[in-house]
Amino acid sequence: MSKAMQQAVHLQDAETSSLLIILEPEAAAVACKNKFRLGKGTVVLDVGGGTIDVTLHETSPNGRLKELKKGTGSAAGGIFVDFEFKRFFVREAVGKDVPVDVASHLMQKFGQSHPKDYWKMMGEWERTKRMFTGTETVYIEVPENFLDVLATEAKWLCDGRLISSELEIHPHSMKSFFKPTLSRISSLLKEIVSGRDDTKIPQVLFVGGMAANKYMQAKVKKMCPGKELIVPPQPGAKVVEGGTIYALNPSMIELRRARRTYGVGTCDSFLAGVHPESKRFWSVDRDEYCCRDVFSIFVHRNQALANDQCVAKSFTPIERDQEACKFKIYASELLKPKYVDDPGSFCIGVVTLYLGEPAGSLDRVIDVEMFFGGSSIQLYANDRKSGKDVSVFLDYDSFGRNEADKNAVFAC
Repeated sequence: MSKAMQQAVHLQDAETSSLLIILEPEAAAVACKNKFRLGKGTVVLDVGGGTIDVTLHETSPNGRLKELKKGTGSAAGGIFVDFEFKRFFVREAVGKDVPVDVASHLMQKFGQSHPKDYWKMMGEWERTKRMFTGTETVYIEVPENFLDVLATEAKWLCDGRLISSELEIHPHSMKSFFKPTLSRISSLLKEIVSGRDDTKIPQVLFVGGMAANKYMQAKVKKMCPGKELIVPPQPGAKVVEGGTIYALNPSMIELRRARRTYGVGTCDSFLAGVHPESKRFWSVDRDEYCCRDVFSIFVHRNQALANDQCVAKSFTPIERDQEACKFKIYASELLKPKYVDDPGSFCIGVVTLYLGEPAGSLDRVIDVEMFFGGSSIQLYANDRKSGKDVSVFLDYDSFGRNEADKNAVFAC
């Protein structure tokens, strides 16, 4: 994410530290924190067009926000309601059931060949979707140009005419469009409060574009019995509002939770019966068998992280003649990964510290500090002997970016 932002505004690497990133539910919490009860947890439910994001925050006596549990989410926002509508649209327009892939293909072709009519119809649907309360029958005009798409892409579906020029959508059908998204919301709400004292979480803040829908509000309220449902005015704008406030005062967020486990790939002395034989190799300079691909953990998943929290470790070269130490930074979905290739572990970046000369001694110390709790991870490495150092900023969730050289020489 931060890499994309740098490219968008032409930031140089040295300017990366001035880039602030805040998650959408965090931003909404910042904008609405005056509605939170002091010392009590508030679930923040952000349902936008593409995703659902859920976090759990509380306000400290100093007015700052603490994240109480690692947030969760799903790609099941408003566009999935749209997807269900499009399937219904094709089925009703031709008067017969249509396979999902065929319906998706037809709607895509309709948008490409007749964009004006397509977006006019989808604009009408968007207004209808937002205004739906759960009781009314709604009507959507079927563009005549959709027949052209059928004639060229799926003539077998109809006999040259549309069954209807206007869709009549009854309440039970409208509700069915929302069902997949609501089902996912229910699961995520249960997940975020799991293992916590429910009496200490009296509020749910509902924001995002879908939060303005009265039917959605009623269903979310039913999912949270006994809790106050807060829907602020213009709930879709709260993310932007909170992001602006955060930019002016980043210390507004006092504590975050690590989304994943983070660390670096290293080598270690090989222990028979502990390390797998497949990772054993002989180090001539160390005169011992070593284990490669060890995951050296800096922070664990769900660990509380203060702003710019620093975790420091020291490493030494594995070969006397190496002139650089290359650190490959990893994230993992596991709480305690042992190796960098464990399932759910992936590389998020790589940084190389050039020593300026062969290492010489295997006792040469390289200090590595990783800073967490802010908008991005910073890794700083320093060679005590030469004073040379290097620093890099990384996204928390940069899946597979900056793949390292498979033959790189790492530190132990």
